Amino acid sequence: MFRNWEDNVAAAALAVVFLAVSWGVLARYVAPRPAVWSGEVASLGFAWIVFVGAAAGARQHLHIGVDLVTARLPGAVQRGIACAVSLFLALALAYIAWLAVKIGIQSLNRPTPVLRLPSSITHAAVFVGFSSMAVGALRDAITLYRGAKS
Repeated sequence: MFRNWEDNVAAAALAVVFLAVSWGVLARYVAPRPAVWSGEVASLGFAWIVFVGAAAGARQHLHIGVDLVTARLPGAVQRGIACAVSLFLALALAYIAWLAVKIGIQSLNRPTPVLRLPSSITHAAVFVGFSSMAVGALRDAITLYRGAKS
């Protein structure tokens, strides 16, 4: 269950978006007063789908990769380049996660327009997604390094 936690979080966020949008449409056309909060909840859920879903895709190596040059190199060189790229990616993703924390802390006292929740909820999604991708990239770099040594 915890191995694919990104899938579960993204699926839960998708359910929140679906329910919020459905309730918003239903309330607009059936109820006497529209649910003004539904758009904001859907936007927050969408942020979690995007960033945690990206982490799920990265874990499964579903993101686009260009190997036009490296595919023609010897296997050991390919592994070395892949290890260096994964290490660089881990550092870059960790830096973005750190920036999300900084911005999230600054936005703690900035409430959302309708529900008055801290705006940092969105930045938390960025932090969680990029942190997960950074850990995965570091794990890939370690695996490639160990494979190159043996």
